[in-house]
Amino acid sequence: MKNWFERGFRCILLAVILSIAGCGRVDDLAYSEYVSIPGTGWDPSDILGFSPLPSDSTLLSDKRYNLILNIRYNPECRAKELPVVISEESEEGEISSETLSIPLHDDNGESLGKKGLVLYELSYTLRTDFRVPDGYWVEIASMCPREYTKGITDIGLSLTNTNIEPGL
Repeated sequence: MKNWFERGFRCILLAVILSIAGCGRVDDLAYSEYVSIPGTGWDPSDILGFSPLPSDSTLLSDKRYNLILNIRYNPECRAKELPVVISEESEEGEISSETLSIPLHDDNGESLGKKGLVLYELSYTLRTDFRVPDGYWVEIASMCPREYTKGITDIGLSLTNTNIEPGL
């Protein structure tokens, strides 16, 4: 009888935890993809490619989005910042690149990301209120030695709705 009670209590507790964890605004998320980084670090020659198109491609022509870089890292990551090159290719084949230095820790060594159970997640807005062209492609490359990025576990991109109605 006690065993059954414990199982029931654990199931209810798990359901409560999952429902609290799932309280984010999923309806604002139009696209999300992550690439796992090896435990040995992110090699600068490993260029990560993303095709951030909304899951409903009929929304391409009239909706506007925010493009967000997401970095997941564990406490092993000691890098104060992560220098990256972000390259974007439009449907016309035009390529533009930008070098960014994303802060991961403050001057006191405290992580700037949102803390989960094991990982920190930092979101950095790359573009705001823009239309996603058909064939849009984004590449992200690290600009530092592999050892420097040890502890970074995932790099991702997401598109969120700007919640601005087209034509306004």
